[in-house]
Order: sequence, then C-alpha cells, then structure tokens
Amino acid sequence: MKSIFPLLLLFTVQLWSQVEITNIVHQSNNGQSIGSGFAVVAEAEAGFSIFFVDGKKIYANGFDGDYNYLSRLDSREISSREEYIAGKSYGDNYHLFFKVRVLDKLLVQTFNFTKDTVTENLIPLDIRDQEILQYFEHDNKVNLLTVGTKQDVLFLHSIDENFETSSQKIPIDAYVFYNEKHNKRPFHKVIFDNFQEISGIGMNPSQATFPMTLPESTRPTKIYKQENQLVFTLDASPQLTQVLYVDIETGETSLKNIQKVSPAAEKSVKQSNSFLLDKELYQIVRRDDVLEISVKNSETGDLLNTFELSDGEEFPYTNTATLTLKPSKKKRKEVSPSQFLRFAKYDPLGIYATNVDGATQITYGTWDKERGNNGSLNNSKGNGAMVGVMTVSFGIVGGILYAALSSGNSIQSYGLHHVGMTTRAIGVFDKNFQHLPDKGVQANIYHRIDYYNSKQEDTTPFLLFQFKDTTIYGSFYPEQNAVKLLKF
Repeated sequence: MKSIFPLLLLFTVQLWSQVEITNIVHQSNNGQSIGSGFAVVAEAEAGFSIFFVDGKKIYANGFDGDYNYLSRLDSREISSREEYIAGKSYGDNYHLFFKVRVLDKLLVQTFNFTKDTVTENLIPLDIRDQEILQYFEHDNKVNLLTVGTKQDVLFLHSIDENFETSSQKIPIDAYVFYNEKHNKRPFHKVIFDNFQEISGIGMNPSQATFPMTLPESTRPTKIYKQENQLVFTLDASPQLTQVLYVDIETGETSLKNIQKVSPAAEKSVKQSNSFLLDKELYQIVRRDDVLEISVKNSETGDLLNTFELSDGEEFPYTNTATLTLKPSKKKRKEVSPSQFLRFAKYDPLGIYATNVDGATQITYGTWDKERGNNGSLNNSKGNGAMVGVMTVSFGIVGGILYAALSSGNSIQSYGLHHVGMTTRAIGVFDKNFQHLPDKGVQANIYHRIDYYNSKQEDTTPFLLFQFKDTTIYGSFYPEQNAVKLLKF
C-alpha cells in the first residue's frame, strides 16, 4: 500500500508566526463599508499605499518603508463611466489609471503623501473599441494588452512615468482559433462569446511570487508573462491547447496547436484544461470516467509523460489524501477516487504545477464556486462579504474586479481559494516526471495564511502583496470596518 501523507500534518508541524503591522479603521465619507481594496508598492520599495474602495470613492492609506503610517488621501467620487485598470508608483507619486468609456483618453489620479495632494491628468490613449485582457509591468512602464471588440487585432500600449504613450497593433487574423465545439472562430469571439475571467500569471512584480490556486487554474484562457513575451494558452477546444506567443518588444507572434489526446479518442473528451510552467505544458482531460494528465514540451509538442486516473481503491499519483475543501466553512473531507471522478463530470477541471526542492508538485481537480459558499471565514454568520473577490460598482464591467482578475492579483487568487468547494489531489514528480510516492508536499504561503485564518473569526481575505521580500496580508473585519495588516 502506497503511503498517503495527510497534508494538514505536513503543514502544522512547522512553526509559523505573524507580525502585526497595524489596524486601519476606515471612516467613510459616505457611511458605506469597504467593498474592495488593493495595494500599490512604491518605486524602489520606499513605501506602499493601501487603497480602500467603498463603491463611490477611493481612499489611499500611505506607509513609508519602515511600515509607519503616513496619512489618508481621498479621491473624488468615481463615475460609473470610469473603470480602474492599473496602479503604478514613480517616486513619491502613486498613479491610478482609469479607462473612461466616453473619452479617447485615460484618466490618471495621482496620490502624493509628501505633498498631501490628489491630482488628475488625462492621457491621450483611445481604447474605447478595445477590451483590456491584461495589465502588466515591463521596462518600468504601465502596459496594457487589449483586443479589438470587433476584429482580430491585439494592441500593446505602454505608458511611461511622464505619461508618454506608445502603441503596437498586432494582427492575429491569419491564425485559426477554435471554440468549445472545435469550430473555427475569430480570436475575439473565442474570448468573448462565452466570456470567462482570464488568469494572468507573472504580470506584476509585487504579485508574481505568489502561487496559482486550483480555482484560478479552471479558467480556460490564461496569459503568462515570460521575460519579454506574453504567452496565451487557450483551452476552449476539447481537442487542442492553442499556445499563442506575443513578443512584447517586437510584436511578433506565433501559434502552436498541441493535441490533448490521440485523434481516435477526440470524441470521448468531455472536459479539459492546461497549465504552462516554463516550457512544460500540463494538460488534464476527462474522457468518460477516466482522467488523463499529460506533460508535453510546449515548443515541440513532444510527450514527456502521461498518467491515467480511473476508479479504484486509490489514485496512484497522489502524495496527499484526496480532499474536498470548503475553506470559508473551515471544512475538509477525504473523498474516494469514484467521488473525485464524479465531481470531475460536472465541475470545471483545473491543473497547475510548481517547482519545489528539485521536484515538481502537480495539483489537479475541480472547483464548484457555488457549493459551500460563505463569505466570512467561519460559519457563524452568513452575510459576510468575500472582499477579496468582490467587484466594485464603478462601471458596468466592474472595473476593479476586472483588472484584478486579469492581472495576476494574488488576493484574487487567495480569495477565490475561499469561495465554493475545491476537490483536489497533489502529486510530486522528479525531473523526468516520474512519481515520487514517498516525498512530502511542501506548504506555500496560502497554507500559512489558512493556518492563521483557522484561528480567526468574522474576517475575510482582503489584501496580499510582496514588500521587501516579505508577504503582507490584510484581513478585513466587517463589523469594525477595519483591516489588520500582518507580515508573514
């Protein structure tokens, strides 16, 4: 019998401690509670600002590089036409960028805690007929990746610290893309016909060190920043993972189609997804009552290894118990292979991989965002808001959430981890992707925060970012309308 290590035991044998930075008790100008929040780290990590949003206004709380609180600066009321898309700091200035739906310009609000000022500028950049897929940082600039709403054209827009803009137009209409029925469709139709949120990976320096979660990995479209290129993985088609490469500097593109199963098995595919780590593409496919995981070279399509998971006494490729998790209710339950496969029939599939101590951890399973939902981190109250995954009603699209979901925002990732029910297994493999059954699973920062939250009540995840090689976590307490900041 293969050893199965309970993940909880591996986590709790370690001594984890937190250092409280401060509590920020929010006093709203309009009497509303905090609805969402985000952080922007200052240039050269000279400090950071915590931004609270209450649905109408943005409140900036400034800190210096030694975690000392500076002051609060308030914005004017934000119009429903203005959708927040990005935040960036240069010197003493914290800039927030907004798309304005009726203008051929971007709005920039600048918060300066040295001068105690909030100022505004308009930048000439017309993206009214474009949808933002990603905000990312490159070459110390704000960069927006957009797609035409009515044509197969990508755009790369860059904004420097002087608000000078440059744009690249990148046609992709020469490529053939496929939808969920494996019918040919234009790229923007594949993205927007059945629009689901896009996972952005490695987009922002203060967020890029945080791991993926299984809920995020269930999204069929992912965009990765790998040095000077952006890489799309498109899994709408049951037969192919389509990998689109975009060079950030030159705008050059290429497309690779990587089969998920053999041509003879294509019609048996019920659901599928993928994840890209370095040059390895991890694909997961459900065929009838079988799960198949394959690892392939993303550049050549060559198969490196494959694993089949079917009904039986146990899964042969796991290093932990196979669990269903309802973190918001603090519940976890071991499930059998047949139960695991049953969830895979109905709930979206996901997979992701991480490199740990010379090995590769592969996490795979499903996510049901409705089952077991409860915003707060305990079951004593049913009306707590899951702040980390809430939208803000500035615009029809919901600008704050839209940007956060498409920019690798770690609190979105951790917050989604607390919504609904996850069913997952974790396997550890060597460099040749051979299973290491006796190797333990290493905890990540989310498990450390989970362990902390297991001892808390009436709180929700709010902020998570990196500052001076330290993880800063913000926990929201709705009854006090306050956020506690802690170092992990």
